[in-house]
Amino acid sequence: IVSSAGTYNLMVTNTANGGCNSLPAIVTVTGAYSLLTVPTLTSLNSICAGSDAIFTITGTTGDLVSYTGAISGTAVIGTTGSVTVTIPSPTSNTTLNLTNSTDGICSQIITGVTKTITIQKAPNAGTNGVLTLCSGSVPTHAQLFAQLGGTPDTGGTWSTIGTIYTYTVNATAP
Repeated sequence: IVSSAGTYNLMVTNTANGGCNSLPAIVTVTGAYSLLTVPTLTSLNSICAGSDAIFTITGTTGDLVSYTGAISGTAVIGTTGSVTVTIPSPTSNTTLNLTNSTDGICSQIITGVTKTITIQKAPNAGTNGVLTLCSGSVPTHAQLFAQLGGTPDTGGTWSTIGTIYTYTVNATAP
């Protein structure tokens, strides 16, 4: 392993001819490069359905990083030391894996640098419905829920203003 520029002697052993050593050959190393910094990958853990999934790759300015997963490609680390990869409105959980980085001279395979963003579905309170009751009757929440159209989420709350009943489903924070 060469860690600095300089002149090095290289000894080659000829094993086919009784193990005699050859004459030394001179190798001049004009530059020595350090190992590349392994880039990191960050993102939010979850996002709301319909939002973009944004991954941030952080590393050494100018390095070219390859990635696979929900999309594949390459990105150059910018002058700020990072670059973003955006996946527009994914419909399911989405993952990005860093696979390789290079500075144009040295390159390295990257393993284990992966990030998954979970997609939180939007809450569904159903669609408007109609319930016919006898005068003086008060509907139960079960009767009201049964009249909602679509496929409403359970666990919501009912509120009343006069004769208008409203069903509200809280969203789960991403």
